[in-house]
Amino acid sequence: MILIDLFFFTKIFQRSHFIQFKEGYCTTGLDMSYPCSYSILSKLEESVFSKVYLLQHTNGEKYTLKVTDASKTKKNETKEEVEVLMRLNHPHLVQCCNYFLSGESDLYLLLEHNTGGTLSRAIEKNIPEPKALKWFSQLADAIRYLHSMKVIHRDLRPDNIFLDNDGNIKIGDLGTARQQETVALSGDAPAGTPCYMSPQIINGKPYTEKSDIWSLGCIFYEILAQQAPFSFPKLSSIIYEHPPAIPNMAYGLNIRFFINTILDKDDARRPSAQWILDKVVELQGKPYIPGPNVHLPKVAVDKTAVHESLRLFHEQGKLDCLQTSEAGNSSSWWYVPLAVGAGLLTAALLSGGKKTKEGEGIDKNPKK
Repeated sequence: MILIDLFFFTKIFQRSHFIQFKEGYCTTGLDMSYPCSYSILSKLEESVFSKVYLLQHTNGEKYTLKVTDASKTKKNETKEEVEVLMRLNHPHLVQCCNYFLSGESDLYLLLEHNTGGTLSRAIEKNIPEPKALKWFSQLADAIRYLHSMKVIHRDLRPDNIFLDNDGNIKIGDLGTARQQETVALSGDAPAGTPCYMSPQIINGKPYTEKSDIWSLGCIFYEILAQQAPFSFPKLSSIIYEHPPAIPNMAYGLNIRFFINTILDKDDARRPSAQWILDKVVELQGKPYIPGPNVHLPKVAVDKTAVHESLRLFHEQGKLDCLQTSEAGNSSSWWYVPLAVGAGLLTAALLSGGKKTKEGEGIDKNPKK
């Protein structure tokens, strides 16, 4: 009986001390310690080609760590493309603070983290026209800047657009972006989400920066209608059909006509990002003022420490190296009475419900 109690108690006690933090090391109940320069706080997103985590750096700041598959691109080409992204500086683009390549295919991007959530979450409810126009102008200005730098985003969609604490737009997922010359010369395979792809990409034709403009029109439509203009798997509608009328009558005809102009199936007639920005300013009736531009410095990244933090996170679940072991120890006191109680219950069951010499136990059939 004592052996059973000790076994049960040991198992529970091990669970209560599964993860601790002490003197800069992440320790486990298995008595193994690893240097832990970073904390992986949570997994934010996972898709077929990438995984996204929330990382806490040793400098105290939180960043988004994106691990993406770059196996279809030559390593030197990938490095050149990311170096271009590192030089981008715009108030409505998520900043890339550092990167590194690992193995033959994995690209690790350390990105600015925004706490306002995604645009897809924000547009689940009706958006007032002034706020919608503010977002339109910020989106158009960011894409205008990208195109002026000869960069095509290629995967614009509400899930890749974030909001900061003040509700300003931050376009992310620049890991799929390519320079226009690279796309034209390499015949690069199209990237993106089918519902937001231009008719040219759906048809397998060469595409230019005007494909970003089409995606922008789809996002504008979704901000007003709370639904995408085209849906999967009926992608033929992108080529042959016009999007349905925006159901919300709270928006004027001018803004509806404006979006239809952007969603022109002929990319030669599709407007530029600069034209879109000018038109939004006209609809707003006031000058465009971009959000604050705080340039983040390049952040040092230890490749080995990042790999170790990810390994610990996946092996042991959510890992928070900022919490002290005292918090974990103080919260585990209740495991002791639980283990003792379980031992007593086990003893009662094994005794078969009969009286012991001292009168302890449970008698299932008491004499009357």
